Amino acid sequence: MNTTWAKIISYVFQPLFMPLLTVILAFNFDPYLESYFPPEAERAIYSVIGLNTFLVPTLLILYLKRLKIISSIDVENRRERFIPFMVTLVLYITTYVLIRRSPLPETMYSMISACIIAMILAFVITMAWKISIHMTGIGGVVGAMCALFDIHMFFPVAILSALVLLGGFIGTARMVLGIHTLAQIICGSVLGFTVQFVAVKYSLFI
Repeated sequence: MNTTWAKIISYVFQPLFMPLLTVILAFNFDPYLESYFPPEAERAIYSVIGLNTFLVPTLLILYLKRLKIISSIDVENRRERFIPFMVTLVLYITTYVLIRRSPLPETMYSMISACIIAMILAFVITMAWKISIHMTGIGGVVGAMCALFDIHMFFPVAILSALVLLGGFIGTARMVLGIHTLAQIICGSVLGFTVQFVAVKYSLFI
């Protein structure tokens, strides 16, 4: 993989996109959740989650980069992460509060709250050691899907394989760019997977 493709993969599959990706996959591949809401309700949920966890935080980071408050959109400098983290955390909590008011299955609440928990843990860890936030994100997607598959007793091997393969591409891209080591990649993946799987499987943090 060359650096051009590594940059494209890093930007397209950024951590902020992962909560929306998780919900989209859940609604489209879990037979139970797929039949739970009409398409109009699904689109409303996509809008709330996409706006608060992806679009607004992304625009914020671009704005902070323009103001030179952060030196890169990846926020590689750990000392620059506090402001983007706090604003993004508030937006994620707002998303949870809005979603919690809707009559959704508990697993959906757990997915969003697990994103918040994983974000906080990753931020705390990264103050001392540079864990991969990208891998925490994709690891969380895999963890949430595995938990849903286990709860509702269906096993789409193709989806899981595709997600694991995507995680491999993302991890490789981060190492090609020299941003993370293999240990940081693995730890990020384990953190994201564990938090999401445990939260969704046992309906925690709701």
